[in-house]
Amino acid sequence: EIRDREAMETCMEAAQTGHLVLSTLHTTGAVKTIGRILELYPKDNHTAVLSRLAEILIFIHSQGLLNGVQRRVLTYEFLQNNDDAVSSAIANYDGGARSLEDVIRRAGNVEWDNNLKRLLRQGMITQDTFHNAKMNKNDDAG
Repeated sequence: EIRDREAMETCMEAAQTGHLVLSTLHTTGAVKTIGRILELYPKDNHTAVLSRLAEILIFIHSQGLLNGVQRRVLTYEFLQNNDDAVSSAIANYDGGARSLEDVIRRAGNVEWDNNLKRLLRQGMITQDTFHNAKMNKNDDAG
């Protein structure tokens, strides 16, 4: 679990030396995960951190459990860093969610909001749960 800059640095150094690193970070959504990582560093280090992430990051999977109509259901989002467009969007991230969200959408990844829409269409969650989950994702700090 990454809670501070020291843990993040350890993970990034291991990844840069060829190790597969699996870690957790408490966020809602792939874009907010990158934002949370940046919060661990002074602003003047953000460009270097983003450049490192663009190089070493393979995959972000964000998930949450929602109260469904009949039982708890999983919602998720993932960002796979599998082409130059995604790497470039990460390296050039300016804090605005829209640019990365557009890349997530175009690169065939799964967006949180689209997954919520699917759950609503399938009758697995109510309209209230849909709106609350969407608002919670947008309000999540980091």
